[in-house]
Amino acid sequence: MTNIDHSNISDPNIHEPKGVSSASSGQVYVANGSGSGSWQAQQTTIAPDKEVVVNAISDLPAAVGGVITLADSTCYRFGENLTFTDRIVSGTNTVITGLGPSIILLTYTGTGTFITVPGVSLEVWNMSFACPNGAFLDQTSSGSFVLDNVRVVEAVTLGTITQTEGFQITRCVFFNNTNGGFTFVGNCKASLIESTSIGMLSGSFLDFGASVWEAFSIANCAVDLASGAKFISGAINSSNVAANSLLTVLNNKFKGAGAGSPLQGITRDHAGWQFILNDDIPDSFPDALIYATNMPLSFPITQNVDTPLTLSGSSVYTTATISQFLFDATTGRLTYVGRKPVKIPIDAVISVGASTNNRVVDLVMRKNGTIVEPSRSSSTAGSNRPANIVVFWQEDMVDGDYIDFAVRNNTDSQPLVFSSIKIRCN
Repeated sequence: MTNIDHSNISDPNIHEPKGVSSASSGQVYVANGSGSGSWQAQQTTIAPDKEVVVNAISDLPAAVGGVITLADSTCYRFGENLTFTDRIVSGTNTVITGLGPSIILLTYTGTGTFITVPGVSLEVWNMSFACPNGAFLDQTSSGSFVLDNVRVVEAVTLGTITQTEGFQITRCVFFNNTNGGFTFVGNCKASLIESTSIGMLSGSFLDFGASVWEAFSIANCAVDLASGAKFISGAINSSNVAANSLLTVLNNKFKGAGAGSPLQGITRDHAGWQFILNDDIPDSFPDALIYATNMPLSFPITQNVDTPLTLSGSSVYTTATISQFLFDATTGRLTYVGRKPVKIPIDAVISVGASTNNRVVDLVMRKNGTIVEPSRSSSTAGSNRPANIVVFWQEDMVDGDYIDFAVRNNTDSQPLVFSSIKIRCN
């Protein structure tokens, strides 16, 4: 027989690996590093260095002083329901995830806050939490977080968010919050809540307090408010909204109308807030209707001079409605404060007469102190025949633009007598 080196044998004559005849189906040969090995079950998933599979609390870093501090840039994948007495503090770029919110539930029995995000970033995915005696999550100065497909089935409060760099909450469920939701503190950056179910037993789901925001949006949420509970609480003077910023509340649906109150402090009229297509909350839009009271008013005027309709004596402008505008009770000036550019229909009507004889009188709109000549309208007024002069116009406006109206006596410099002035922006 010819001797052939083993290394020179080719298929189909080369034999199977050593021990294959006694190996079970699906097993693989694993070397032990000492020149031998054994047949073992194939691992279908090998956890990478940055992933920790958690089936017991002992799989997490050891608690120090009642606090479990998670590692930076590490994903903790929970495979079992667990009950905690210790709090959790996130590392930088930490991820907490589970097999799904219907499968994995973490319960915290303490009275503090279960998860703290201390000026770092955290993502939480696909799991449920119960905090029957405490808060769910606090984010301290300059931190950020993401919650996606997370359920908080019970909590005293959802937590306090301080000077957030931004957060995103999507596809979440918050039920049985017994004493409030998220409370915001400090100067906060752009954040988003979307497609989330909310159930409040007491307090406000979002309490803006004295916080100031660059941008915020909550949209497409289903909200169930118990008696006395609130959806959003905020400052009554729009101080929650930073300059040139806009906070949007869009297409949220409320169950059990008349139980809790959607808004506290803020209204759809406040500058910087935009409410659109929400049940139980009127839509935001620029709207102003003012009229002069304590009339008639004798109005001195110089011939052929457009003179602003400034009231005097006991005559003042009064608001019938005002939304996203400021107004001056003496000058009738309406200043737009709705933050985003708009095209607004603007109307005015005056009833004016003359002390003697007939006079040709003009009414014209001014924008930012400049006459808008195409808006000018004229009529003839006499002592026994007052004229109703109407201006219909439409104007592009940005935040801070203002409008008012002026009149002109084209006949002489004798006073005009006004019995009615009404101005509408809508």
